[in-house]
Amino acid sequence: MLFLPLLLSAAPVCADTTKHFDIEEAVVVASPKETRQLRQQPLSVSLFDAGTLNNRQAGALKNLSAYAPNFYMPQYGSRLTSACYIRGIGSRINTPAVGLYVDNVPYVDKSSYDFSFQGIERVDIMRGPQGTLYGRNTMGGLVRVFTADPITHHGTDVSAGIGTGWQQRAMQRHAAFTTYLHPANRMGLSIGGYYEGEDGYFKNQATGKKQDASEAGGARLRWSWRPTDVVKIDWTASYEHSNEKACPYYLLGNTSDFAQGYNTAANGAAIGTLEQNRPSTYRRGVFNTGIGVEHRLPKFTLSSITAYQRLDDRLFMDQDFTRQDIFSLCQKQHANTVSEEIALKSPASNSRWTWTTGAFGMYQSLRTDCPVTFYGEGVDYLNTQIGANLPTRPAISIAFTGNDIPFAARLKTPSVNAALFHQSTVKLVGGLSMTLGLRLDYDYRKLDMTSGTEGNGTIPYHFGMSMGPTMQFATDLEADASLNSSLSHHSWQVLPKGALNYALPRGLGNIYVSVAKGYRAGGYNIQSYSDLSQQLLRRQMMLGVRQYSEQTIRRIPDEVIPDAKKDKIIAIMTGVLDRVTPQAPDASTLYYKPEYTWSYEAGIHHNLADKMLQLDLAVFCMKTHDQQIARFAQSGMGRVMVNAGRSRSTGVEVGLRSQLAHDRLTLTANYGYTHAKFTRYDLGTSASGTRVDYTGNRVPFVPQHTFSASADAELPVSPDNFVRTFAFGADVKGAGSIMWDEANTFGQKFYATLGAHVGTTLAGNVQLNLWARNLTGTRYATFAFDSMGHRFAQYAAPRSFGLDVKWHF
Repeated sequence: MLFLPLLLSAAPVCADTTKHFDIEEAVVVASPKETRQLRQQPLSVSLFDAGTLNNRQAGALKNLSAYAPNFYMPQYGSRLTSACYIRGIGSRINTPAVGLYVDNVPYVDKSSYDFSFQGIERVDIMRGPQGTLYGRNTMGGLVRVFTADPITHHGTDVSAGIGTGWQQRAMQRHAAFTTYLHPANRMGLSIGGYYEGEDGYFKNQATGKKQDASEAGGARLRWSWRPTDVVKIDWTASYEHSNEKACPYYLLGNTSDFAQGYNTAANGAAIGTLEQNRPSTYRRGVFNTGIGVEHRLPKFTLSSITAYQRLDDRLFMDQDFTRQDIFSLCQKQHANTVSEEIALKSPASNSRWTWTTGAFGMYQSLRTDCPVTFYGEGVDYLNTQIGANLPTRPAISIAFTGNDIPFAARLKTPSVNAALFHQSTVKLVGGLSMTLGLRLDYDYRKLDMTSGTEGNGTIPYHFGMSMGPTMQFATDLEADASLNSSLSHHSWQVLPKGALNYALPRGLGNIYVSVAKGYRAGGYNIQSYSDLSQQLLRRQMMLGVRQYSEQTIRRIPDEVIPDAKKDKIIAIMTGVLDRVTPQAPDASTLYYKPEYTWSYEAGIHHNLADKMLQLDLAVFCMKTHDQQIARFAQSGMGRVMVNAGRSRSTGVEVGLRSQLAHDRLTLTANYGYTHAKFTRYDLGTSASGTRVDYTGNRVPFVPQHTFSASADAELPVSPDNFVRTFAFGADVKGAGSIMWDEANTFGQKFYATLGAHVGTTLAGNVQLNLWARNLTGTRYATFAFDSMGHRFAQYAAPRSFGLDVKWHF
């Protein structure tokens, strides 16, 4: 506030130094479903315009984490795991729980959520289930991203920047351009491209190279045409290619060495070591395109959105994350998605009854190749696991004889989604209105799995058994781990919504209560196929041992062992082997059910102090059934999605925004509180006889608090000077605490970071901006987990600085 007199003195004398502002008025974006501005609706929402995105250096959706209450998008190893959490609802793997639309085009696959912003004009983050209008996988909320309209924008924007760490050299660089063309009247075309790269901060001691380095580049095109006053056509297309080192996980030590609590290296323990002998990498190519057509008729507005997305990626992961050569995963996805949505909404002239109705259809074809290879030390590990379960009477030994074991699989998981929806808002009396909505949603998915081992399809192993000094034998055998299966599941969901909304007089805002249902589709744990293959392999090995042993005993001459005694020996041997022979694997265990939630919410959007201050406040309670939770498989190798019974998430969201001194000073503050816990999550008795019941524990990966505050000022100098304006600002944001497992044995405490920027606008529309991130040098874990008896953690980037240059002409 020390700069406020300076800001006021630079402004023309005016009795009122404030100005009513509204992002939704400043940035006019047509939505085929919305009939009112978001802050007039009964929902909790955060809005970000281009200026705010620039001040926060938000080059991607993940950079907005904690700037919106209860919105959290951490860095999880690579762009593949682009997890979004809102109000305790989210997903680390598989289907998303928060939806994403870019220029009204749905992004179906969560692997494409982490993309670079280019020419972005506005971002809306809507909290709570949006299933009535937007369907499955929006039970936590919805994010909408809009690019600049090429009809209303002119000229060319060019930008470039560099950055580096404070205590270590870790260069960052980026360059981008967007040009706006107008080939005809009422027609606009924007074309842009970008490149960005980072050297990384975290060195892999096994290779001497940075394990978080990355490069990405892409292009975006948008064509808009308004042939008449009532018809508009929009076509968008974008492509992005990224190549990154992945999974920079530090080994902290053995799990048993840590006491229960917030005990990762971010909380005072040693930072650990990053040593992957086979460095993890992730490469992705994403193409999105969509065409939207809107026709405003006297009685309604008809719109159509036709979209296509193609995703090709490759994840190579050193799954033991250590210098040991145990095993790795190489996952390749090839996805093609087409969708069509037709919507009708009431005209803007309707004052008493506004409505939206429509239909949605989507088909996705997804093929995943995911070979898992066990190397020398991994083969030894498997031999140890097998040997630990073998009987000593009779003494049996089994061991793989090959140098490695290459499991391979091709999994096809096509899916279909179709829906009909309607939502109406009716004004009752005074400022009171009622909203009722309903969506009928159908989801179908299928799994065709072909798995086994590479090469001839068999695995060699050595078998030995001793049943006394006169009966000892050993041989080399082979086992077939081929597993083929076909499954399909479908589900119907009815997603209702109801709300009462009271509009305060004199444009002071609105008060509302609402109830809604949301759901997230089920699916298949495709990465867990290797666990089934290993189970089948062990079974085939034991069956081979049984068959060989029985044949060998039968061949012993009768004068040595009579047939009656042979039968007795075989019966004893068979009984022993049966106890250590796994059951036949069941591919249906790969399926996890849909989850659904009922959300209850009350809130207010209020314009205070003669509209100098905007307040957004909401309280909520979400009751989730069959909650999907990502956890490590029982084998400790890989992650699976499980249905965790029930949970309840309650909390509050507060957002404040004010613009002072003729809009030259902007102040914001946001706080979100989420208490998400399991109300029923009883796993029964484990194999070791221990009771496993997580009821009452906190839901993992969800921050209990999110907080941010910012102050940004722009001081005009003179339109005739070389230096036209001077701008500066600072912000603080934080999140936590976060639990990393369902047992709540370890987690991350609340942390906060400080950022700042200072810049100037020069003659010729040139902008210079110096920025700093994490000025406090806060060290915190963005992800931590236990695997194979070890504890690992991934850390956030340390203190960094940079310079950006932008030129508009």
